[in-house]
Amino acid sequence: MKLAVSIATPEVKDEPRLALFEGSFEERLAKAKAYGYDGIELVTKAPAALDMIHLECLLKRYRLQAAAVASGCIAATRGLTLLSTEEEKRKAAFALLLELIDMATRLKADVVTIGSFKGKAKLVGGATLAEEMLADIMKRADHIAYNDGVAIAIEPLNPLESDMLCTTEEVAAYIDHMGTRSVKLLMDSYHIFMNSESAECVIPSYIDKIAHVHLADSGRLPVGLGKADFKALEKALFSVGYTGWQSAELARDDEPDKNAEITINNIKKIYTEINE
Repeated sequence: MKLAVSIATPEVKDEPRLALFEGSFEERLAKAKAYGYDGIELVTKAPAALDMIHLECLLKRYRLQAAAVASGCIAATRGLTLLSTEEEKRKAAFALLLELIDMATRLKADVVTIGSFKGKAKLVGGATLAEEMLADIMKRADHIAYNDGVAIAIEPLNPLESDMLCTTEEVAAYIDHMGTRSVKLLMDSYHIFMNSESAECVIPSYIDKIAHVHLADSGRLPVGLGKADFKALEKALFSVGYTGWQSAELARDDEPDKNAEITINNIKKIYTEINE
């Protein structure tokens, strides 16, 4: 079991809602290590502005791995998505996607995550056109990501947050339709719960596509404080031999440090129980 936690990179000044820990970037790394996390999911808005050599040194200092590079705060902080209505913004978003892939390559992260960064279908004329546009973007990035050994993981966002590719089944079918080599599936326990999906069904059905897992309880609460069934999730992941990262991506709220600690303690307890 490889556990990571979402942390904002130094250039992100406004705290992303789903990035954890307080303090400086280095202090957050120290806390992640002290709490028992094996890696971090880097939440960035401007990869080119980062000192990658310094980041690499810090990761080595705290014996943490880069699990993933997350795109989630780009739309919120910069107003850019892959399906932006303006062509110049779409070009800028695509350039950022390539920067995210390069960052993942430099830091030896397995995955670049794509959730809200993909954008809204209604802004470009509906789901059919939006999916065609997104597929073209994914195909253009595919050979670069594949050659670098990086997966581009599309996250199904429930219908309250997205108007396209909302369910695990929809994203899996979309990946098959594109025929790309690097584009994979990101499973998020929060969205599984919101979509009333069964972990016991979707994980075995799509394990060949799953590149990354996000952990959050219902309401984006810490694991174990909501209604999501994490025993079923962990049993399903274990039964299919999933060896990738599981990354805590939950609401900061007023106690981001405590939320990160509760999550790792509870998920480790659940994992131990199902393997006894």
